[in-house]
Amino acid sequence: MDPAQGAPTFVIDADGKLYALILSAARGHIDFEKLAQVLGVDSANLASRQKAESATGIAIGAMPLIGLDMPYILDAALLRQEHVYGGTGCFNTTAKVSPAELIDANQIKLFYE
Repeated sequence: MDPAQGAPTFVIDADGKLYALILSAARGHIDFEKLAQVLGVDSANLASRQKAESATGIAIGAMPLIGLDMPYILDAALLRQEHVYGGTGCFNTTAKVSPAELIDANQIKLFYE
């Protein structure tokens, strides 16, 4: 698998509101200042383990690409891929989906550039 096809899901806390961020693994890091600016909030960070797991019922490291009850932010770099691979909610399985399926199945609030 090309690293650009890896699509981990992170739970972001933006001034107390939670978002699911699906990021290209090729990006290497999250620019939290840029993310806060795009969301129009003062600060954005990874949600604490307790907050993320309490809000989703899913363990950190197994966050799914689809189905969290919160707005999603999708890395625009993933749109260049035919398929991406990411979490399913279980540690021992991986989902293979097209970016179009991610858009159709989730509440996409914005695209992360």
